[in-house]
Amino acid sequence: MENSVVTEPFDALDKLTPAGLERWWVRRLRRLFVLAVERLPFYRNRFDAAGFDPRQFRNLDDLARIP
Repeated sequence: MENSVVTEPFDALDKLTPAGLERWWVRRLRRLFVLAVERLPFYRNRFDAAGFDPRQFRNLDDLARIP
């Protein structure tokens, strides 16, 4: 089997630094959690009971606060 060399990144995420990739993930997850609270009573109730406000999600360590 012949080895292939990729000369172009798959997409823009491949160009991000580790810190940039973490910021991308934090923004994406925060949007997901906010949508869950706004649209799904199950998650709104779970997050409220746990005192978790998805708008305060700031870094990946905050994942430990999610019920």
